[in-house]
Amino acid sequence: MELRRRGTLVPSHVCVIGVGAVTSVGIDAIMTAASVRAGVTRFAESRFVDRAGEPMVFSRVSFLPEVCRGVDRLVAIAGPSVRQALLAVSNHVRMSEPRGVVPLIGAPAPRPGWAAADAQQLVSQLVGCADATLSGREADVAPVGHVGAIAAVAKGAELITSGRAELVLAGGVDSYYDIDALEWLDETRRLHTERNADGFVPGEGAGFCLLASAVVAQQLGVRVLARIRAVSITQEPYPLVSNGVCIGTGLTEAFHSALGVLSDDERADWTLCDMNGESFRATEWTYAYVRTGKKHRDPLALWHPADCYGDIGAASGSVMIALAIGAWSRGYARGKRCLIWTSSDEGARGALLLEAA
Repeated sequence: MELRRRGTLVPSHVCVIGVGAVTSVGIDAIMTAASVRAGVTRFAESRFVDRAGEPMVFSRVSFLPEVCRGVDRLVAIAGPSVRQALLAVSNHVRMSEPRGVVPLIGAPAPRPGWAAADAQQLVSQLVGCADATLSGREADVAPVGHVGAIAAVAKGAELITSGRAELVLAGGVDSYYDIDALEWLDETRRLHTERNADGFVPGEGAGFCLLASAVVAQQLGVRVLARIRAVSITQEPYPLVSNGVCIGTGLTEAFHSALGVLSDDERADWTLCDMNGESFRATEWTYAYVRTGKKHRDPLALWHPADCYGDIGAASGSVMIALAIGAWSRGYARGKRCLIWTSSDEGARGALLLEAA
């Protein structure tokens, strides 16, 4: 999937009609949202040890055995969330019909323990386990890490707006539960340990949302859960993996694009983000917020659910969509407009403005 950079879609009629999520604190979207609201955490020592000989802390999905690794592990995590998201139309859609669902999947960027070819294998296996609902011919993947799910939503909204698709399953899945990945994080001083506070707790999870136009949702007789006001993908010139100094240029641009659709009297009521405890992300957010503060409701409400389920990489954006919808459905949301943003290590930045139905 090619990222549409420095562009904003304003698909006012693109709706979310189904969501699914699996994290260490919930086997579905409802449980995950409730756990995050309650501040439940699931951090535990793993059987892997860091360079100091201490057990690495990980936030693991409970129903998977430790021996399940690689693509198989990601498929096992993603499968239940895919089926959750498709429930709304499971009785209406089959692959052979015009309304077959187009799957767009965010995946990890290449790293130790995860190769570029693994992303394509992931898509093939997920399509195969979805009860013939997904259209394998249209499947695509965005192996760009944390921005993967938002990139999938952006592409899905574009397909629906242009009339090239009626239903799109967009989301992401990720897992750091691999010794090569964990050792890489430890060696690059990104793993949170007793000796390194400026690191993150690795996790795993999946999130998917089913997108449709308002017209198709009405035709199918399904409830609209939320509307996408805008989604933007930009590029940070000095990301974490560079030697330059990041002053939040890419994230600021993503905010300006996504929040630019708001009228003068509208604000983002609260913000959900993938900040994970690393100071780099907090500094970047500060720059972007200072430059766009007038478009945020005062006082600021900032949620960073990685505090509960760890860093879930490419699944971050779509799981946070599920969290926002959960907050609206249970009546504890800050308001009707939620800004969701994610940052990939390699430089991609994503921002999505979600509005309650």
